[in-house]
This record gives sequence, structure tokens and C-alpha cells, in this order.
Amino acid sequence: GEEGLRLAVDDARSLHWQGNEPTHGTPFLYALIGRPWKTQLVVRHICLHEYTNSAGGLSGNDDSGQLSAWYLWASLGLYPAFPGLRPSVYILTSPLVEKATITLRHARPFRKLRIEAKFDPERGDLNHSSFIWAVYLNGLGLDRAWITHDELLGAENLTFVLGTTPNTSFGALTPPPEFLFNGKGAPCP
Repeated sequence: GEEGLRLAVDDARSLHWQGNEPTHGTPFLYALIGRPWKTQLVVRHICLHEYTNSAGGLSGNDDSGQLSAWYLWASLGLYPAFPGLRPSVYILTSPLVEKATITLRHARPFRKLRIEAKFDPERGDLNHSSFIWAVYLNGLGLDRAWITHDELLGAENLTFVLGTTPNTSFGALTPPPEFLFNGKGAPCP
């Protein structure tokens, strides 16, 4: 809602309102600093509380579909953090959908990408599972909270294993590609 959602990045605090489109990437910054479980928590909260299937179900003006597109990407467990850069990077978050199939028209040859969310029965059920415990790309485990566009184009299956408690080690130690950082561990301006 308009009162916003408080996000904390270590000791710094900022105010996030989902209806303010320039801040749509803010929840995903946690993943870039080694705290992807915080991204997963905040994105899930936004999806469940800032979007409804009723009149006024968007928390802002859906200019050219931006709010709707954000929700669609988040529901799939992806966020196009740096479109157009090479390599283009998607931040991973816990999907809301159990299964989705996307036709990748820019892949050669055309292919379909199947996204699937499973839950670990020891860690809860799918409806209450907000946290990534593991990610598999074509059956191979990923230890990072991001994926490149080229990896997605070459993929057939992207599987998320979810749980109800944070897995603070998933994606925490594997930084995104070097172009995002200035060589001193600080994000580029």
C-alpha cells in the first residue's frame, strides 16, 4: 500500500512502494549483496499483498503494463535485472506458480522452457514456501541466485526447490558477473 514497505540493507533503511516504478528493482538488490533470501521474502510479500484480483488490485498506475510485467516475472521466479547488458542477468526468486512453460522464440532452434516449483516436504508445503533451497538448470544444481539470458535460452528446465525457512547459504557466496562491480566489491554507479 501507499504506506510502503520497509526494506533494510544492513544498517541503511529505504522506503519501497511498489507503485513507484523506478524502484521495482530494489527488492532484488539483496541478491546482489549476498542476501538472496531477503529478496525472496520481500518479493513474496509484495506479490501477495500489493497485487489482488479486484478493482484497485495494483498499488499504482500500470503504465504500459510495467506493474503487471513485474508481477509476471516475479511469479515465474525471475527478474530481468540488467536487460540489454552482456551478459543479461536475471535474479532468481521463489516462484508463485507451480508450473509454467514459456516458448523461447529467440532461442535457436525455438524451444520451450519449463519452470517448476517443488517443495521439500521436510520444509513445508508449496503454498507457504517462500524460500529457495535449491535451483536446477536442466538437472544441474546452481549455487547462485542469478542466471544469464543465454543460459535461459539454452535451457529446457528450470526447477526451484522451496522451503518455509530461509536457506541463508543459497546464492550467498557466488557474486553476479564482474561487470556489475568496480573491482573493489562495490556496485558500479
